[in-house]
Amino acid sequence: PDDTEEGPMQIATIGQVDSKQIVSLALVTIPLNDDAPKDLLVSVSCDGKISFFDVVNNFDEIASCKCVDDDEILCADVSTLNDDERSGDCNMIYLGTSSGYVAGFQVSSLLKFAKSNVDSVFSMPTPDIRFRAHGADTGKGDAVTAIKCGGIGTIPATANLQGRSNSDATSGATVTSKILFTGGEDGSVKQWEILAKETSNGDLRFEHWPRMKTQRMKRRV
Repeated sequence: PDDTEEGPMQIATIGQVDSKQIVSLALVTIPLNDDAPKDLLVSVSCDGKISFFDVVNNFDEIASCKCVDDDEILCADVSTLNDDERSGDCNMIYLGTSSGYVAGFQVSSLLKFAKSNVDSVFSMPTPDIRFRAHGADTGKGDAVTAIKCGGIGTIPATANLQGRSNSDATSGATVTSKILFTGGEDGSVKQWEILAKETSNGDLRFEHWPRMKTQRMKRRV
């Protein structure tokens, strides 16, 4: 309107989300039960707490839960769906930890867990995927200081990867991949492929690639 002052205008106040530092904010659209898709603001704190807020209804908190207990979260990012996504993909939230690990959760499953465990401060969800991205295998080393989702990956559904059984390759299950970048405390940047395999019962099983330090993606740095 012409009668408004120029400049940004605050439209909502969420309040004290957590007592710890917030390291990441992301917007995601997911279906809730049988309702129409809902826009949510996802907040990630350094103590491992993830909170969900309703963007439309004055950013009311829908649910929250703690996902990591014995590690510090330094960064986070959300992989969102596009109209041209292939079968088996889903919204994922990835956390980068101070011990060099990446932990990934399906957003819809995480929200469902948080809403069903409102009164439990001890229950924590199990990551859909967790792997060491930086540092030594002893648990000590370089932290994951930056993480970024990079869109649709390069591994085709017909890829014959080491570790997949013959039954996996011939069961008709769909395998797709998403690109994930991680930055380490030592100044290194790595590119990963996160594979989402749709099993026969409709669930998703996630794997990361490369799985060993000696493996390299073709035509990738």
